[in-house]
Amino acid sequence: MRLRFVNPQTGKARWEPVSMSLWLLPLVALLPLLPTHGAYIGPSWWLATLLVVMAFLPIFMFSTNSWKRKTLKVSMNKDTFTSVYREEWGNQVFGSGQRTMPWSNLECVRFQPGEEMSDSVTIIMGRANCLVFEWRPSPTLLSTYLSNTTWVSLDDLSDDQRDALFISLAKYVPQELLAPEVCYLQMKALSGDGDKSLTNFTKIWTDEFNRHFEIANYIPLAPGDKCGNGRFTIALTVAARMNSSTYLASTAAGEKVVIKELVAPIDSDDALQSKLIEQFNREASLLATLDHPKIVAVRDHFIENGRSYIVMDRALGKNMREHVRLQGRLDEKSTIAIARQLVEVLHYLHSHQPVILHRDFTPDNFIYGSDGAVTVVDFGAANVFNSGKTATLIGKQNYMPPEQLRGKPSPASDIYTFGASLAFMLTGKDLPSMGKLPSFEDVSISPELLTLMQNCVAFDDQARPTSFDLIASLQQLAPNLETAAT
Repeated sequence: MRLRFVNPQTGKARWEPVSMSLWLLPLVALLPLLPTHGAYIGPSWWLATLLVVMAFLPIFMFSTNSWKRKTLKVSMNKDTFTSVYREEWGNQVFGSGQRTMPWSNLECVRFQPGEEMSDSVTIIMGRANCLVFEWRPSPTLLSTYLSNTTWVSLDDLSDDQRDALFISLAKYVPQELLAPEVCYLQMKALSGDGDKSLTNFTKIWTDEFNRHFEIANYIPLAPGDKCGNGRFTIALTVAARMNSSTYLASTAAGEKVVIKELVAPIDSDDALQSKLIEQFNREASLLATLDHPKIVAVRDHFIENGRSYIVMDRALGKNMREHVRLQGRLDEKSTIAIARQLVEVLHYLHSHQPVILHRDFTPDNFIYGSDGAVTVVDFGAANVFNSGKTATLIGKQNYMPPEQLRGKPSPASDIYTFGASLAFMLTGKDLPSMGKLPSFEDVSISPELLTLMQNCVAFDDQARPTSFDLIASLQQLAPNLETAAT
């Protein structure tokens, strides 16, 4: 048996499988009509016909109309969660109601893609992308699967309603109760990401969340906490590392900012902590003087309660690694366009007096906007407290040049990570080993671009080109690419 479902976004109809248990309804209704001991026991023929029709009516309704419980709105306070819904049958309103549950009963919040819904839930919700709130059994409710869950259809909510939902989740629900994919969508909604699509909730997004969060050796700030003498209010933890965290926060005026929090390693003595704080202040002050349209601006830096903080502007868009994983690898033309922007940043940094090294010039730190513009974030000051620690290599070991691993980074180190980043954009793969590019067998690129990347990731730092050399090489590549295309 199948159920007719009309997609609320596209208006297209399709047939969905429905559990065969529904067929038991008419069979149960027919039981009184069965003969017993040779005698006919049951109502008259016209009443029997009516019962048969009524028994098959639910199946007829489900198979010819779009039945759905539509989420109208959700509201939350510090004690309870309330969802308001409406039952629809085709274009008709069949009923409405609301459900209120205490937060103390919440077990978890997870995401359920519409394509993976069970038959029993599809009958009630339609095939929609939902947030599922799992509750502990309540003594006042019949303990069933549906009574212990609340399904909120995200497809029914406007962008503003969806953002308000995730803001409330950040405010009232402990982050450990949110599934990774829910935290990821929450992070995107609160950071102002323009991509509202819910079609990419896959293992990719879970992996992306897991890359941002590791076991920390300290307690990060919680949503609602303040820092900077009360000037900034934490909205959400965007990432957590062993000795650092990144937060989305708001100013007293309601403006969104990003705050990087740095904590000295727990095994450091007073002398080391003093040295780290001095180095942090020096580098943070230097970064605050940078003025480039493709570098995220540092607004402020301060030390509070033994922790150091850098306050930065918010860059809208996805980081390049995330973009490639969700949208696919880039072609040569797009890669060169991005490379020219990145080289501008490197040339600006390496020409600065004193010279500034990024030290983590990787796809994770390139924010790619919907207009094709790139913003570079997370400079070396954000890694001061992790210097020499294994944590700095997590997720980045494929981008570490040999001299940086030896603790002697130079401008050539940024060139190395630049070349490795271009290879990732084109292939979707990190370097398999130090100084070795991934395979380009199934990638169409020019020999000139391949040579440029090989030169950038040369094992010997003296053999790598400078940022000035790269500007000239990329300027030559772009016209050649356009000529080849015509």
